[in-house]
Amino acid sequence: MLTGSKACHRIFFSFALIFTSSWGFGAPYSGYDDLRIPYPGVSYENSQDELSIFDEVRLHAGVALLNSFQDFQISPGIRERGGIKGFDLNFGADLFSENWIAEGHVVGYPESNMGRSRLASSGFELRLLYDKPILTALTLHGGLGVGSRSYSVKIAGSPDQSFNSACTVLAFGGEYWITGQASAGIELTNHLPMASGDDPTSMDLGMKFTGHF
Repeated sequence: MLTGSKACHRIFFSFALIFTSSWGFGAPYSGYDDLRIPYPGVSYENSQDELSIFDEVRLHAGVALLNSFQDFQISPGIRERGGIKGFDLNFGADLFSENWIAEGHVVGYPESNMGRSRLASSGFELRLLYDKPILTALTLHGGLGVGSRSYSVKIAGSPDQSFNSACTVLAFGGEYWITGQASAGIELTNHLPMASGDDPTSMDLGMKFTGHF
């Protein structure tokens, strides 16, 4: 009989094996070429000697509609939890590779009711992502980032609160390439505070629409 520790290790390594297999190690896809997404201005019939590394840089910009679950403190020992809707504007570039991507994000959540309070928030994030094709026209990505968000909280009968919070960002998502210049997908991000455990946390689910150029 397996002990709890050994069972957890076996489950972990089983999931790791499944994940790395699905991530594309040994898969027949070789990136944008297999996805029918050529680099701008590059002909794959040219010899490699004629290509510059800058020919392999792709830029992208997009927008996402967000559904966010927020958890924040409204007074010592009392926290408010609930959902809020918002938007994400993002811009990114491949880092001289078809797999590594740097992105900047600006997010906003208009003031909305949440339990006993009203919450509004905005912020920005910087992310480093690894993107990999797993099927023709389908890619998965995951990565880490840092962010900063400002919050405005209004509670009936109490002074308004405004504060900032730095966070670590964990992101995972997938995209379907409609054409070589357009993709759509979903992304799940988790935001964990860098400082006090009393700072807000959130988990966002976004529907992305991205243009590539």
